[in-house]
Amino acid sequence: GAEEMVRELVAQIRSRFGRRLPIEFRMDAAFFQAKLLKRLARLGCGYAIKVPFWQWLGLRQLVAVQRQWTRITEGIDAQGDVIIRIEADGRTYTGRGADTDIIVASAKAYLNALNKLQSTLERVNPQV
Repeated sequence: GAEEMVRELVAQIRSRFGRRLPIEFRMDAAFFQAKLLKRLARLGCGYAIKVPFWQWLGLRQLVAVQRQWTRITEGIDAQGDVIIRIEADGRTYTGRGADTDIIVASAKAYLNALNKLQSTLERVNPQV
């Protein structure tokens, strides 16, 4: 499968160009597999994998304008920190989320910002 193909490809590249050459892979979601990511980490290879957004979350638009992504830790289990800002009624609400999955971190940040908005609305318009 893919793991064996990557192992053989890395071996061929290193035998031809040496071990000092950095190797980076760019792959689509079909390669988003824990065993493959662990293999790449063991081989010392960098990677970027494009995974689809869950459309029903509405995160694509929020993440598209996001400019504050921070890696907290290294490796395939790295934590990512996301800050998202939403605007409502002329005010900006900032949410923050962290997780090993950037989509989950984005969702956490979005919910955090929405909770702040809701809290403000409840203070301004308390229900009897």
